Amino acid sequence: MNLDTYIRVVLDRRWLVIALAVLLMLLLAAGARFIVVTNDYRILFKDDNPELLAYNALKDIYAASDQALIAVAPQDQSVFTRQTLGAIEELTEAAWLVPYSTRVDSLTNFFYSEAHDEDLIVEPLAEDAHSLDDAELHRIESIATTEIDIVNRFVSSQGHVGAVLITFALPEDRDAAVTEITDRLDHLLTEYRGSHPQIDFYLTGDIVVNRAFSDATQDDLRILTPIVFGFIVLFAIVLLRSIWGIVAIVVIINFKIYLNTFKFIQYKFCTRLIQRVGESFEFRHLHSGSFRPALVS
Repeated sequence: MNLDTYIRVVLDRRWLVIALAVLLMLLLAAGARFIVVTNDYRILFKDDNPELLAYNALKDIYAASDQALIAVAPQDQSVFTRQTLGAIEELTEAAWLVPYSTRVDSLTNFFYSEAHDEDLIVEPLAEDAHSLDDAELHRIESIATTEIDIVNRFVSSQGHVGAVLITFALPEDRDAAVTEITDRLDHLLTEYRGSHPQIDFYLTGDIVVNRAFSDATQDDLRILTPIVFGFIVLFAIVLLRSIWGIVAIVVIINFKIYLNTFKFIQYKFCTRLIQRVGESFEFRHLHSGSFRPALVS
């Protein structure tokens, strides 16, 4: 059966074809419930992507690194005050209660080693920060801004921003875990912004970026998709001035979305079919504003 014969058969049995097409679309639409928005950035890469394969191999050898970093930026531009160090110390303790956290590192709980005579003393750099005197604050600042394992990791070289680094061990259901973690961190920082108005808190890291991907996608689906369909309907009204024409366009667009989603047909076949149909048909405009296909003799 050549294409012209196929087109003629379709036109002769157009209502049956329409009914079968609608039925097929409904069957495909039933699988839409399995379409989800994931916050795993790895979905953006193909399974055989060499960089992704190397990254997965690295994680199989070593522990996975899923982290969130809370930047603590006092408005007075100095981390080395009782108020700021106290806030970092409190935030460090609170971060241990965030779901799936396995390690929390910060300026205050960094274990610093120093020798006194024949004794080697290892202790957190800052304890009970709210009660530190000026001499202790100066000592902490001198150590933090020169110690290679601290500077530009838990505190900036200028001493105006500190950091609390949280490491997580995510379960199999990463999407739910990321959502739970980021919700808890947002709630935690909201509390600290209220109790420490003189300090700015910022949140970043792998966990946060993954959640941002998911939120951006959901915002696009919720906001941009209705706007796009609105423009399509608006232009269809202007150009067609036919209710059935508008309905047909919306149905075809949805049908095409489901076909693309499930990879039901090949793009080249669709393109060739549309080209042949365009060559074989012309559209005659009726006074009612609707369109009618007529086979060219």
